[in-house]
Amino acid sequence: MLNNIVKRISDFSSAITGEKRSNVVWIASYPRSGNKWFRCMLGYLMSNGQFLMSSNNSINEIIPNIHLQVSKSHLRKDFAPIKTHFLPNHPISLSYKAQKAIYIVRNPGDIIASSYKFLQRQGKIPLDETGEELIDSAKFQDFAADFIEQQGYSDWEKDFGTWTSSVNQWLSGGLPYEVYPVQFSLLSHKPEQVLKGVANFLELDIPEFLFGESVQKNSISESRKREPNNKGIGLGVSGYGFQQLSQANKEKFLENFGTLLKRIEQG
Repeated sequence: MLNNIVKRISDFSSAITGEKRSNVVWIASYPRSGNKWFRCMLGYLMSNGQFLMSSNNSINEIIPNIHLQVSKSHLRKDFAPIKTHFLPNHPISLSYKAQKAIYIVRNPGDIIASSYKFLQRQGKIPLDETGEELIDSAKFQDFAADFIEQQGYSDWEKDFGTWTSSVNQWLSGGLPYEVYPVQFSLLSHKPEQVLKGVANFLELDIPEFLFGESVQKNSISESRKREPNNKGIGLGVSGYGFQQLSQANKEKFLENFGTLLKRIEQG
């Protein structure tokens, strides 16, 4: 799969011709950090309120996913936002000349809970004997313990790094372009404020009324109405995952992630 992605990128670069264009804006995050939800709200703003994610409309049409497909026409745009989970120093990331990046950072406790349910839906973790996606089990605590110990999900580490390395590399300040951090906790509590900051960073001229409209129309409840069969729509909350951890896992979690989380909160 990785070789196919690299080939597609090579084809796109040759089609565009000449030097790599500095038109790409990364919408980056560690997996299960709310990237899709954020892109839905941003996509609504970018389309002047014309785009809404639904069973018939994919957000990848307006802000494509580097892990699936990016069209040549998208790469020809002056402003080409692209979703990525890759580390900034990954060969695929370096194949593009980015002008800016937005990095969505989510508490790893919530990522643990979200990842567990996601992997259950993919069949990589068996469902509970009732057939439900439950996280109040010994099996979940074992998964959480491994995630905490490795500081991320091991199967994602090769290309996406650990949660810790992803945050550090994207937010270290050492990249050749500016990175705007978006805290998922703030996105879930004050989404309009976050979107206005993002629009200012991206130099987008957005009518004031569209911010509130985007938040309302891309809320969890409205998204579920449009996609009733999509179990991938999460809770959109922050702090939930940590509360599901056993006491031993909570202690190890704070030991492994506490210092970096405080640094993120302090900005």
